[in-house]
Parts: sequence; C-alpha cells; structure tokens
Amino acid sequence: MITLQEIIVSDSRLPVDSELASGRVTSIPSSEFSQSSSLLSDLLNRQVGISIRAYGPAGLASASMRGGTSSRIAILYDGVELVNPQLGEFDLSLFDLQGAEAVQIVHGSASAYLGGSAASGAINIIPQSQGKTSAYTGYSMGSFNTRIFRLGGLAESNYGQIRVTGSRYSTAGDFPFRDDTIFPVATVRRNDASRTSNEISVHVSPAVTSSTLGIRLNRSQRGLPGSVGSASSGEEQLDRQFHAWISHLQRLGSATLVSNGSYQRYGIRYMNPGLGLDDNGISRALTLDQEVSIRRNTVSLRAGHSLRSLRADHPSLISTDVELSAAVFGDASMTMGRTTVNAVMRTDYYSLSDDDTWVIINPRVGTNILLNRAAKVRLKASAGRSANVPTFNDRFWLGVGTVGNPALRPEEGWTFDMGLLRSKERFRSEISLFRSNVRNQIEWRPNSNGIWSPANIGRVRSVGLEASVQTDTNLGPLPVAMRANYSFVEAVDKTNPGTATFNNQLRYVPRHDGALTLFISRNTARVSIAGNIQSKRYVTADQNIELPAYGTVDVEAQNVFKFGSNTLLLSAAVKNVLNSRYTLIQGYPMPLRNYSIGLRYTLQRQ
Repeated sequence: MITLQEIIVSDSRLPVDSELASGRVTSIPSSEFSQSSSLLSDLLNRQVGISIRAYGPAGLASASMRGGTSSRIAILYDGVELVNPQLGEFDLSLFDLQGAEAVQIVHGSASAYLGGSAASGAINIIPQSQGKTSAYTGYSMGSFNTRIFRLGGLAESNYGQIRVTGSRYSTAGDFPFRDDTIFPVATVRRNDASRTSNEISVHVSPAVTSSTLGIRLNRSQRGLPGSVGSASSGEEQLDRQFHAWISHLQRLGSATLVSNGSYQRYGIRYMNPGLGLDDNGISRALTLDQEVSIRRNTVSLRAGHSLRSLRADHPSLISTDVELSAAVFGDASMTMGRTTVNAVMRTDYYSLSDDDTWVIINPRVGTNILLNRAAKVRLKASAGRSANVPTFNDRFWLGVGTVGNPALRPEEGWTFDMGLLRSKERFRSEISLFRSNVRNQIEWRPNSNGIWSPANIGRVRSVGLEASVQTDTNLGPLPVAMRANYSFVEAVDKTNPGTATFNNQLRYVPRHDGALTLFISRNTARVSIAGNIQSKRYVTADQNIELPAYGTVDVEAQNVFKFGSNTLLLSAAVKNVLNSRYTLIQGYPMPLRNYSIGLRYTLQRQ
C-alpha cells in the first residue's frame, strides 16, 4: 500500500523538509515510481508545477517550472549538482531512477542555496541509503521493440556498504502517427528514432570513515528523426556522461563539517551524413565545496564556500570556453514558539574566458508559522532574489542556423511565495501563490532570416498558483491512495508595450496543468491510474502558432509473489489508454496507445 511519508532532503544546503520549509517542497517516494518507465522525465511530468518539453519519447527532455527555462532548474544526485557547462541543462531522459529512494522538488527560486542554476527551482534525486543485503534483476518488453534490462544489488558488512545498479534500454521508436504535412493525410511510422542507453552507478560507504564515494556512467546513442515533414538525413547523437564524487562528514564538537568534491565529463557527438558533419563536444566540471553547520536548541547556523571550474570544447563554439566561479553562503534559522524564520545569503563571483566578470548576490528570507496545532495548518512565506548566468552555448555558439550572443547579461529577478499547508497522518493538502519578476530573461528566437539567436528579452512577469492534495483511504476492503495536482502559470512578456509580443504568454508554457493518480491495492497486488492534462501552448512569441490542449491516461498493474525472503514482481502497463494525439514540441509527436510487460526478481538476505 502507498502511504504518506516525509523524506528529508539529502543536500543540507536545501530546505530541510516540506513541513518546516518556508516554500513548497514536494517529496515523491520510490513506492510511487512507475515499474514500466523509471525515467526521471516521465516521473516529473506528473508533478505539480512542472511541464516537460520532449523531442519525442526518446529525444531530449527538459523541464520548465513557473515559466522558467530548463537552465533555471538545478538537478542534483546524491547532493551533487549535475552540470553540463555547454548546454546549461541536464537531459532528463538520460537518468534512470532505479536505485533511487526518492525525488524531492523545491519549487521556486533556490538561488540563495545553490546559485543561479536554481533560479526557478531544484530537483534532488536521493539514492537508496539503507536496506538489507540484496540483489535483483529485471526485464521488460513493450511496443516499438522496446527492451529494458536492469540489475543491481546492495551489500553490507563490517567493512561498509556498496550499492551497484545497472540498466540497458533500447527501442526502435518506430511508432505510428498521423502526418498532416503530406497529402493526402496518412498514418506513417516514425523513422530514425531508435535509441540505446546503458547506465551504471556505484556507491561505496566505507565503515572506517564517514565518507561516501560515487560513480555514475551513462552512454546513450539515438537517432534524430527531425520534425515531421522534414527529410531524413540519418542524423545521430551519442551522449557520454561520467560523474565521480566524494563526500566526507566530520564532527567538530557541536558542529558538523561536510566536504564535497566532484568531477563531471559530458561528451556529445553529433553525426549528420547529409551535411558531412561529425562533431565532438566535451564539457568538464570540477567542483569543491565545504560547509559547517551547528544547531543549538531552536537556532541553527550554516556557512560555507564553493569553488567551480567549467570548461567546454566544441567545433561550433567560438573558442575553448572556461568559466571559474567562487561562492560564499550562509544560512540562519530560528524557531520562536510556533514561528520559524530563516535567512539565507549567497554571493557568487564569475570569471569568464572573454575577461568578463560578474558578482551576483542572492538573498532570501522566509517564515513558517504553525497556525493551528490540532489541524496541523502552517503558513509559509518567502521572498528572494535570483540570478542566472548565460551558458556557453548562449554566448559563443556558431552553428548552422543558430548564433550565440556574447553580449548577453545575467537574468535577475525577485520571487515571492505564500502558501498554506495542512498535513495529517493520512491527508495532506497545500496551496501556494507565487509571483516572479525577471529582468533580462534569456530566450532563443528566430530573426527575419530564420536564424535563431538568444536575447535578453527584457522583463517577464510570472504569477501563478500550485495546489496539491494527497490522501490515503479505504474503498471497502481496498486501500486507495490519491495524488491530485493542479497549477496555473501566467508567464508573460512585459518588456515593450508597443510590440506584438507584449503581455503574451511565453513559448511552450501552459497556463493550466493538472494530474491525478490513483493507487488501488489488494494484498500484494496494485493498480495505478495516472491522468495528465495540459492546456494549449504557444509555439511562437506572437502566438500565431499553438499546440492544442491534450490529456493522457496511463494504467499499470503489478503483483508481488513471495518466496521466503525473496520476491517476484510482475507488471503490465498500458500508456496513453485514450489514444490521444499530442506533441510536447512542435513537429515531434508522442506515441499513441502502447503496451509493456515486465518482471523483477529480488534476492534478499534474511
């Protein structure tokens, strides 16, 4: 049975938990992950306040929160921010959640905690940290020749703990769709959309020291079919990701010192036989940070520093680009009766390869007030500044039909939040109101010659509402868990009243987004029904082209068979039950109704 539970954020720089935080924090335990698809992009698409932009089911997937772009959302794994210096975003379709204990989402600006990359929010993937010695293997197959193989294990001894996970995903991606660009209109199959991904991660925690070492590797090769109606040129992309990190905790009397170091390497190879292109790009990120924290009765203090070196090499970048940055940050919280107040400050210094330097200060203040102890009703409120620097691609890209803009300035703005949370044992509801005023927001747009280039579009105002309800109840003998989410976002261009784009909704930002998920259990069996709706989205800034609203329903059933301490899980899923025709990015259709079945066998030491 699914039950409400609270999960603590593993990265101490982020808000503590959803009850004590001064803003909205959403926790998703692994018990709510889908068995048929454990990709991070699929999970986030059902969460409040997040809209996914995907170039088809196996293409690049990014997220938008509160009207911001994907480069304004920090993605963390085991407390380490996943940083691609060239792109400024992380492909959510390249992260398999197997081995994760939970995913936690911080809504709204977290720049005071993590820097500019968290200007719209942060997503923290928490790996499994506890459990008995065990091993598992799994296999699933589905429509469009999709195959997924997984294995993993956790071993504990007097020497420490080691956890290993691995997966292989492959699909032909040749799903049928209706092509409206040909005459007569006909149903055809998607070509050149195959994908193969391999991922492995290792976590080691020696017993002799309070340290954790981790390695994650991902290799993914996929076809790039292009938008509907365009001629196939055999384009392919090979992604290679390598992450290595170490974290050490040390007690200093009543204080705690945490030291972290990470190295990340991203390789992207783009092949286009039609244009004779075979480009290799390499990005590297090295990060070192330390923080010390102390808690005394109702007061907690935290301070630290961070050093980062980013480097990108690519034939389409004007030169080898290097960015060095240093940050200092502090955090103070105090509880007085029913009221908790929090103040955070972070200062970042950036030194860029073109001799530019930026100093950015991001303060934030917030409060959490227990209004009703019996009903467990809390008032949350916060205000903070956010700023986000342009990526290497934004400033220095020089490609076919796309040109960067070295004159870009950092995005900056203020965000205000207020909300009410009611949290009881089997019922939880939260409503949040927010407003964000951003100056110099960066957006890529085509000019009159069709050349795409980024620009600081001036001023953007985002206002909205996020509401969620979670409840566990019984329908006769059947335990039923419900998760309902709704968000309203009005993110509009407020730059120039004399232009055709003034007061227009930003591109690909839906005003309305909702999701409803039901988990119905009976003994060892469970059925989940997940529905998602999204309003129309504008493709162009002048709103002349739009994508229609859509709705989808997915159904999944599973049953667990026990053999002593071992288990066998069988699952079957039907995605897009209603056979809805929809796209998340213009020209890149998503599959119609499709199916999958799978099994997972787990050996566990008694």
